[in-house]
Amino acid sequence: MVLNHGGKRDGAGRKPARGVRKGTLALRVTPEIKQFLAEQEDSASNVVEDSIRRTRAFREWSKSRSG
Repeated sequence: MVLNHGGKRDGAGRKPARGVRKGTLALRVTPEIKQFLAEQEDSASNVVEDSIRRTRAFREWSKSRSG
């Protein structure tokens, strides 16, 4: 009888795209923004994250955190 068949295994599963596992965040957006995100080739998550990462405010904030 095999007792360790199946279940979680170290290193199993898809690796995070940017090296860090993403958390869930619910946002309320206008129907216009929702439609825009739906029409993009990339996922809504990636479109929003990429847009935020390109802002000066985010870059400055990120730089101040890393020292």
